[in-house]
Formats: sequence, structure tokens, C-alpha cells
Amino acid sequence: MAVSRTGGKVSNRSRFNSIHVAHALVRAGQKGFDVPDEMRQGALNYLRDIESHYPTWYSQQTRWTLSAYALYVRNLSGDRMPKKPSSCYRMRGWKIYRWKPSAGCGR
Repeated sequence: MAVSRTGGKVSNRSRFNSIHVAHALVRAGQKGFDVPDEMRQGALNYLRDIESHYPTWYSQQTRWTLSAYALYVRNLSGDRMPKKPSSCYRMRGWKIYRWKPSAGCGR
């Protein structure tokens, strides 16, 4: 699903753009637009396997950022993977807190 190539290397932006396209497809479906199931599933399959698409020259920060965005989009689509986010936070040494949206969060 990564879409652009520059000088033989797939750019950092192409992975982000692919996740962003998947995000747009999920949001469009939630807003009632007709999103072909094959396209949606292809995008989600890419996100499920996003880490296998990272080239060796990606920094750890880039990998974490892209993985976090992919997990967010998967969660938004209803494709939840509860153990994965926890392990990502632990790798960073972060504490995990349960967040509850307040009335002012637009929910």
C-alpha cells in the first residue's frame, strides 16, 4: 500500500500516507460514505502488518510513531488489539493510565 518511491527507497512519508489513507477510509465509512469492503480490508490488513514494512533505516522514533498511528486507526475501525498498545507503552517506559473522556471532549 505504500505509494511513493524516491531514489529506490520508499520514503518515510509513504508509510504515513498509507496509514492516513486508511484513516480516511475508516472515517468516510463512519460518515456513511460507500467504501468498498475490499479496499477497507486491504487497508486494515496493511495496518495489521505495518511493522513488517519498515525499512532498516527507519529510526526507532519513526517506527513507534507510525505504529501508534496505525493502532489508533485500527481501533477507530473496531479492529482492536488490546495487548499491542500496552507493550508499545512499556517499551517506551511509559505508565499506562485509563483515560475517560470528559463532557467537553465532544463525545
